[in-house]
Amino acid sequence: MVGSFPACCANPASGHATAAPPTSPIKLRRLMSAPKHRASIVAAKPFVAEPAGETFGVLDVAVLHLGAARMNRAAQQMAFFAGAAGRHRQSPMQNMDGSEHRAGKRLTQAITADTSRNDLLKIAGGGVLSGILTPLLPLLTDMISGAPADIRLALVALPFAILVFIVVRRCSANPNWAALLAAVVTMIAFVCAVNAAIFIDGQANGAVKVMRNILAGLAGGLVGSAVMALGIALLPAGPRNVAAWLPMLMTGAVAGTLLALDNALGLDLTSVLYPVWQAGVVVRLALALRTKPA
Repeated sequence: MVGSFPACCANPASGHATAAPPTSPIKLRRLMSAPKHRASIVAAKPFVAEPAGETFGVLDVAVLHLGAARMNRAAQQMAFFAGAAGRHRQSPMQNMDGSEHRAGKRLTQAITADTSRNDLLKIAGGGVLSGILTPLLPLLTDMISGAPADIRLALVALPFAILVFIVVRRCSANPNWAALLAAVVTMIAFVCAVNAAIFIDGQANGAVKVMRNILAGLAGGLVGSAVMALGIALLPAGPRNVAAWLPMLMTGAVAGTLLALDNALGLDLTSVLYPVWQAGVVVRLALALRTKPA
């Protein structure tokens, strides 16, 4: 039995010598190659994020830089599209603001035009009222004894002079004293108009009565409006442009021909001439005062 055991299994207690374990070249090669095999396994190990505080490898840093670059590009693209969207959203608002501005401007112009039209209608109404009062005033001025005829004739134009004072004050930048001076000029113009009509009537003594009245009224209306235009144009804020006064001169001359109608109808305390002439001339005066300087 003893001899049947291998020599490496001899019992030392029996006095047999213990042989050294045989060394196999295959086992040695396996032991020597084991560390290299483990190193290759570690090198092929997939990347796993290490806990905070540990050092990253070169591959990890490269991956992080690549991700950061992609994130930056994505952020830039988002900012670009957001800015473009903001501009597209702002454009309609700007267009809306422009449309609202144009609409407001048109509304303001319409209101201004309507206000001017209403003002002119009020001024014309004042001219009609003063023209109705004018033929009634000789009843009062004739009571003033000892006054020159021209002074009494000038007082007949007092209602129209008051209207001119109001128009000059409201439709121009003239001070109160200038508007008062315009009223005085209006009274002087009335005296000049009456004297011009009387003079033309005497010069056309041989003509038909209707023609004489037309010529007399034409001359009187033209002279009265011309004297008014000249005197008011010399005020501090009076228009110096001659073209601004031409409509007033034409209106005064044409309306003056209504003197023939008054004489044909035999009117005394009423008149067609005065309401029409004063309303037309004072409206033209207001328009001339609103004319912008050239």
